[in-house]
Amino acid sequence: MILILGGGLGLLLLLAGVVVSLVDRRSVVDERLGRYSESGGLISASSLDEAEQKKNQPSAFSIFLDRLGEGTDLYDAISHHLSRADVKFRPSEYLMLIVTSCLGMGLVGTFLGRSIGFGILSAILGVFVPPLYIMRLQKKRLKLFDNQLGDMLNLMVNGLRAGYS
Repeated sequence: MILILGGGLGLLLLLAGVVVSLVDRRSVVDERLGRYSESGGLISASSLDEAEQKKNQPSAFSIFLDRLGEGTDLYDAISHHLSRADVKFRPSEYLMLIVTSCLGMGLVGTFLGRSIGFGILSAILGVFVPPLYIMRLQKKRLKLFDNQLGDMLNLMVNGLRAGYS
């Protein structure tokens, strides 16, 4: 009885494998390689590039704010902080995030506290949330760099001792 059930299960699995391979004409490897080839694949490289460009295209208001603040010390400082935290925001997008955070926290504070005073206090707190998050990301990235620095220096020293230039 056990041999019959095992044989039947094996035959069923073999039949399922044949059906799946006949229905799916492209193998997993062909699908993965097709994404990178010019001629085929589920997503061609040109359509992927167009979709990526459309997704990353800034809004008209963001472009206006960039032109308005371009070259100022404020935008340079914001850009420096964002790059140190490895955040892919533009300074105008970051400023819009601060304003959105302020308004959102103010509305939530007003509804939860049921008073305008608590809403104003929440809005003031909302101004400081994005900069605190950016500082946290900066510290995290600096800590990762510090953790890898000693190993990298040892690797370079050992390479120089071994005679590599």
